[in-house]
Amino acid sequence: MGDVIGSEATGQCIDLDGTAVDQVKTFMAAAARAFAIRDAGLLELLAHSGGDPQGRKNSRDFNQSLMDGGDTVKSWSAQPYTEPKWSIMRTRQHHPPPAIWVDVILSDGTRDYPYCFALASSEDGQLLSCYYIERIRRRKPKV
Repeated sequence: MGDVIGSEATGQCIDLDGTAVDQVKTFMAAAARAFAIRDAGLLELLAHSGGDPQGRKNSRDFNQSLMDGGDTVKSWSAQPYTEPKWSIMRTRQHHPPPAIWVDVILSDGTRDYPYCFALASSEDGQLLSCYYIERIRRRKPKV
C-alpha cells in the first residue's frame, strides 16, 4: 500500500502485489492525463477492444462531457475486484473478467464526482478497462 502522486492526483493501492501496483500506477497516470488534456479518445485507448459500438460511443461521449466540463482526476483508490451491487449488474457483467477495481474522484473545482474503472490485463500484461456484456444466465437443472 502506498500513495502515488501524479498529474496532481493522489492514489492508493490496497491489497495489490507489486506488479499490480505498477500496472495500476501506469494506467491511472494515462487516465489522469486523458482527463487533464480533455481527450476522451485517449481514455478509449485504455480500454479492451470489443464491446457494443453504441455503448462505446455513449461512454466516449459521456467521458468527453465530463472533460469538457473541467473534470480532472483528483484522487483514486485501487483494490482487488469485487462486483459492485449495482442494479445493472443483474443483467450485465464486465468483460473480460476484471481483476482490479479503481474508485476515482473527479473534480471540476466546484464539486467532486465519483467514477470508477474495472480493469483486466491484456495479453501483453497491460491493464485496460473492461466493458459490459450481457450476463450469462445459468440454466436451472432439470429435476
